[in-house]
Amino acid sequence: MLDVQAQRRPDKVWLVYGDERITFGEFSRATDHLAAALKRQGLKKGEPCGLLFPNGIKYLLIKFAVLKVGAILIPLNTRYRSSELNFMLNFSDARFLFMVDRFLKANFIQILNEIKPNLPKLENIYVDGEKIPPGMLDVHPLFEYRATEKEIEEIRSNPVRATEPATVLFTSGTTSLPKGVVLSHEARVFTGIRISERMFIAEDDALLNPLPFCHEFGGFTIVSHGLVCGCKMVMMDVFDAEEALRLIEKEKVSVIYGVPTMFSYMLNSPDFNKRHVSSLRTGYMSGATCPLELVRRVQDEMGCNISVAYGLSEAPSHTISEYGDPPEIKAGTVGKPIRDAAVKIVDDHRHEVSLGTPGEIAVKGKNCLIEYYKKPNLTAQAVDQEGYLYTGDLGQMNEKGYVTFVGRKTDMIVSGGFNVFPLEVEEILYKLPSVALVAVVGIPDTEFGETVCACIVLREGMTATKEEIIEYCRKQLANYKVPKRVEFMESLPTTIGTSKIKKTDLKKILKEGK
Repeated sequence: MLDVQAQRRPDKVWLVYGDERITFGEFSRATDHLAAALKRQGLKKGEPCGLLFPNGIKYLLIKFAVLKVGAILIPLNTRYRSSELNFMLNFSDARFLFMVDRFLKANFIQILNEIKPNLPKLENIYVDGEKIPPGMLDVHPLFEYRATEKEIEEIRSNPVRATEPATVLFTSGTTSLPKGVVLSHEARVFTGIRISERMFIAEDDALLNPLPFCHEFGGFTIVSHGLVCGCKMVMMDVFDAEEALRLIEKEKVSVIYGVPTMFSYMLNSPDFNKRHVSSLRTGYMSGATCPLELVRRVQDEMGCNISVAYGLSEAPSHTISEYGDPPEIKAGTVGKPIRDAAVKIVDDHRHEVSLGTPGEIAVKGKNCLIEYYKKPNLTAQAVDQEGYLYTGDLGQMNEKGYVTFVGRKTDMIVSGGFNVFPLEVEEILYKLPSVALVAVVGIPDTEFGETVCACIVLREGMTATKEEIIEYCRKQLANYKVPKRVEFMESLPTTIGTSKIKKTDLKKILKEGK
């Protein structure tokens, strides 16, 4: 796909990062030379390869070069420290690692020196930095290498097969230990094509990518949209609401992506009314529960025909609204399956339930995982013989095939024998003008088993009391859904990089603070 765009649009700017700009033609040629350099250093087809870089053009050059060789990319989060990196590099058996020396507060050279004795298979550590310590290699000669025509022809004449593994992406671990999700090259392109056609993304669009490249959403889904459609992609190394608004204005961004908290931060930013965001046309939010009120605010205040999509590391971007759907559909559902993909809702015995009945979401399509890396039993538990992946998410489907996301099975609160879906309570609370962020969780209770607790971040300059919150909910919800505990917080714990609210950590905070 990259080589196709390089032939069609060699001089079209694809990537924008700060003052750096690179065209499709320049990027394609650079990855050819880099792939040849990697092969000369012994990187082999089918072997796992770690990548520990922040967002930027260098990250994507290494990523595409690794994939051209046919090696399997392991994206690593620059927020990880010794424990996570030791686990993932050890578990993946990686021989090669490409890394930056430092980023933000992390000294990765120091971290790798600490964990290297535990990683006997890690032989080649390439570093992007000013000083390369003993036992590590300088990455710059790889970028500077110029391959012969024969070397480039050898790479291009031996392309990987569509169904071969492309990546091992470790899940964020908000509910359990990370799992290695193996996805194919086909999966990487499939969602780019299908989501782009729903959103009518075209060559003249400009995308803003504010998400970490080490995650599915930022590193693959959004990148594939720019690649498939031949349009410009503006990158951020870390998300900042004011910087995002500045880039939208400067680069005339027309398509925007993010998790709900990112949109909330932009809307509540003091810079929001100072910036011109009229270039925004469409986009979507995903990665966490998307409150109805937030969706409506993005549509009304940002003037963006936003949609809510649903996906997971194991099945990226599986559902999304139709472009022309009315606001109530976009605000109340996560859309319907992309073309050539399927969704069904099942009970605890994996039998399909009737329309409108909540159950577990099961998905099937070319975007679904091949397997969990080195976990055949887990793969067999999650994927049935028909190819359906059982997600652990709860939802319901209407007669038109639209899916409403209800929440994680593990998030559901059982209070006095009644099931409470946190998203329903969160959506009610987001209607309050004083509420900026909210997360609803269940906490242990000797009488009811669990009770509902609402954790709230108020908008700057606004106030509310616990009694006001509870009384408001009493007027909107059944009594067993009303929070019995309300906690006001300065911030909520989120996953590193992607800003998903970590409810497991939130429960620990509540337990320790009681």
